[in-house]
Amino acid sequence: MADRIKIARKAQGIDINLSVQYILNCGDAGSCHGGDHLAVYEFIKESGHVPYDTCLPYEACSSESTEGNCKGRSANFKCNAVNTCRTCNTFSSSGGKCVAITKYPNATVAEYGSVSGVDDMKAEIFARGPIAIGVNAEPMINYQGGVLDVPNED
Repeated sequence: MADRIKIARKAQGIDINLSVQYILNCGDAGSCHGGDHLAVYEFIKESGHVPYDTCLPYEACSSESTEGNCKGRSANFKCNAVNTCRTCNTFSSSGGKCVAITKYPNATVAEYGSVSGVDDMKAEIFARGPIAIGVNAEPMINYQGGVLDVPNED
């Protein structure tokens, strides 16, 4: 989406990066364990927006995450106002706190869809810019190296 926004703006203005963390916190489109780009676009269209990443930086955690830096912090990734867009006034050890911001920069999706086949994919890229492509990563889970030869499911 950020690339399409840049193309639509004719590369004018600052680069816009969208908040992946907001999608993880509030969208029912996946988690840190995987997701579906069409579900992301549907969520953005239905919710009406996705904030810029300056609202909510990516932490690589979702509410069910139990590993690494995410462990024991599931409440930090629930969908609520402070986990959509926030500002923090200083360190918590100095009495500071984070509060929700209710008006913030964001982007939306007017339309989305699916294309398949080389010619349709080329036409979409030519007409509107980059496309997202889904990949079944299941055959790669135990990949050890070399050429991965997976039969075509078509």
